[in-house]
Amino acid sequence: MLSGLLRACALTSVRSVSLALVGAFAIAATGGVSLVGAATHSQPKPVRCGSFAVPGAAVEVTVVSGRVACRVAQRVLYEFWHGSGRYHGSVHRRRGYTTIGHWRCPDISPGLSQCALRGRVVKGTYAVGKTASR
Repeated sequence: MLSGLLRACALTSVRSVSLALVGAFAIAATGGVSLVGAATHSQPKPVRCGSFAVPGAAVEVTVVSGRVACRVAQRVLYEFWHGSGRYHGSVHRRRGYTTIGHWRCPDISPGLSQCALRGRVVKGTYAVGKTASR
């Protein structure tokens, strides 16, 4: 009688441990989503806003993050690529930036521009051989 009771308890505890291990493995395998329901903050996809002409190429405009109207993104990048705005920094243009209104556009590389304002980011990419499209 006692051995049967011990065997039943042992089987019950083995089953509960094995079920717990299977559950823990399932949670770990799915990143905790199955039972925990982790909150995911997905980044919105970039929004393409057409392009504008510069000598010899076109600049493709993209809203990377935040809510920015395409018209505003194009205006800011157009002014940046055409030399408008106020430059701040060294004459060597290594760590300088240009301000266009309150937008801040750091010097990144010759074929890329990125301007930011309070978490909103717009990007302009120099595309040789392409024509401008609005």
